[in-house]
Amino acid sequence: MLISRRTFFPLMTSAALLPAGFIGARAANDGIGAVADLIPTAWGTPPGGERGRLVEAHRVYFEQRIETEAHSAVTIAFTDGSSLTMGENSTLVIDAFIYNPDTGGGLSTMTLLEGAFRFLSGAMPRENVRIQTPTMTAGIRGTELLFSVARNGATQMSVIEGAADCRSIITGKVLSVEANQSAHVGVDGTWVDGGVQERLLPVKDVAVGEGLEAARQAWGEN
Repeated sequence: MLISRRTFFPLMTSAALLPAGFIGARAANDGIGAVADLIPTAWGTPPGGERGRLVEAHRVYFEQRIETEAHSAVTIAFTDGSSLTMGENSTLVIDAFIYNPDTGGGLSTMTLLEGAFRFLSGAMPRENVRIQTPTMTAGIRGTELLFSVARNGATQMSVIEGAADCRSIITGKVLSVEANQSAHVGVDGTWVDGGVQERLLPVKDVAVGEGLEAARQAWGEN
């Protein structure tokens, strides 16, 4: 499938102003981002709340669980300008998100539990952005990343731009993955094929590989 940088919809909400260095804080009630694009069904479960259907411009919050169904996808635009696209049958949890546009400081952590994802970094300090799955953790360096997370937790990750330092949660082994490279960690925590691969791994999900417009055509959601 085609792999390319995407232009995402503008953010429709504003960030809370947080004291510089206040790492223990969370984002305020106006949310940490918003749904920028959607086909046709995605669900959000806020902390302590009920599962509800998401719509475009719907705000998202820290500690929220977000899910898509078959032939469904969603793009979330965060307050620091970063973006995340989820393909069909995908689930993630936004563990933490802090961003102060006045200072440029912040912290972002999310867990990709299952499915296909494309992450494009924003103004958040790169060393403070962490993406994890059941088997690996990725720290980014100015990055566009693709993830495929199997139901058993095995994870494939490709770097489109920038770089990522990836650590196996089970073995602790760290790989440095550069642009146009990939890595695949198995359910046992070992890196498949010995480590970094000099190619991009194939993306089966059309929404993540080619974008939501291509998915609309493929799935008949016009």
